[in-house]
Amino acid sequence: MDLALRIVKYSVGLMIVLIAAGFLLPEHYRVERGVSIAAPPPRVFALVAEQRDWRRWSLWHQRDPDMQFNYSGPDAATGATVTWQSRSEGNGRMQWRAVDGNRRIDYELTIGDTKPAAGEITFAPEGDGTRVTWTLQGDVGVYPVFRWLGLVMGRVIGPDLDVSLNNLKKLAETA
Repeated sequence: MDLALRIVKYSVGLMIVLIAAGFLLPEHYRVERGVSIAAPPPRVFALVAEQRDWRRWSLWHQRDPDMQFNYSGPDAATGATVTWQSRSEGNGRMQWRAVDGNRRIDYELTIGDTKPAAGEITFAPEGDGTRVTWTLQGDVGVYPVFRWLGLVMGRVIGPDLDVSLNNLKKLAETA
């Protein structure tokens, strides 16, 4: 009985320490990945700016070929919006907040009931090619458990961004 009581005390103590430490963690996360593509910025930009083309290179789209899409707003311009429904990838919405031709796309991403995340994809000339940098950042809130999750967002989202960027590279270099 004495051993069981000690285990409970240590477990409760550990939970208190983890919760308290969670309050010290940042409320925000930021994930950034990049790739160099041997294609000019206008070619690469066009594949990203047109939301319908994401099916050709985005890992999330490839994971669920039955994903249902609804596009609205102008094509490849500020206000372009796509919503989707997917059993494996969740339901979501992505809207272009700013499109700076061949240089940058700023967007808002919402998946399920989560807080919106801010994304940016930049296209910088690099020799005869393009350096594409994809950034996603968001707020995990005030709850300590979610702040712990914010610490691993790079490990959760980063590999998906890497695969998608490499798919975009292959597509842009063969187009």
